[in-house]
Amino acid sequence: MNKKTFFPVITQYEKSMPFYVSTVGINYEESRIYRKFGLPDFQLLFCREGSGRVELDGRRIDLYEGDVLFLDKNTRHSYYKTSDNWITDWVTYNGCGVRKVSRLKSGVYNFENFSALVRLVHKTAHLGGSAQWSVKSSVYLYNLLLLCESDAASADFYSQRFAPVAEFVDKHYGDDIALDDISAILGVSNEHACTMFKNSFGMRPTEYINKVRIQKSKEMLAESTSVSVAETAKSCGFNSSSYFVSKFKQLEGITPLEFRNLQNRY
Repeated sequence: MNKKTFFPVITQYEKSMPFYVSTVGINYEESRIYRKFGLPDFQLLFCREGSGRVELDGRRIDLYEGDVLFLDKNTRHSYYKTSDNWITDWVTYNGCGVRKVSRLKSGVYNFENFSALVRLVHKTAHLGGSAQWSVKSSVYLYNLLLLCESDAASADFYSQRFAPVAEFVDKHYGDDIALDDISAILGVSNEHACTMFKNSFGMRPTEYINKVRIQKSKEMLAESTSVSVAETAKSCGFNSSSYFVSKFKQLEGITPLEFRNLQNRY
């Protein structure tokens, strides 16, 4: 069995509750999904194993083990597997209280309480069609949304995943930083690291590193007129002063010397 889904009977009683589950299940071999008009309900999809890709708002975002996809209702989207096996857990839900508790926007998150979230989904699924389904599933769903909201409020997906990288680059921008260094911090392959950066920031890791180096060079140029452009380049991790000047002009629109002269006017 590749898929296990529970469809509860939704009556006016359930719809009157602040939170109610419309479907919940596990997919042991996630197939390609395309929904032109989205779903009439909210959806949380948990990537338990393997990887997949979601197309959302003109973006392609990769999902890996531990990632959570949140989809607002009536949001056009598609997703499909990018590994041999992609196991997902999901819950779709609705209710008049959802917007009051959860302010998540459609996208991919990496929640600290991932395992707890999955357990709550399984608890809800195991209720089956019991007499206590409506009340208990509403309570589980409420706790599920609180966990998601708590994690999203404390730190979103990007800041959680990339904060150690930012700290490393900020500390070692003057050294030779290899893609292997970034991948090791993220705990992924070089290819995966490049994909994550592209999806998250619209640039490759090397471009991010160069942006940090240019920002540091601007600080040096503004603070001192005695340090040469070549020395500034070397201090900021550029092995070639000509490449430094070229990259500086590309990003700032002026040369390092022109930038320094502008700063010295004031």
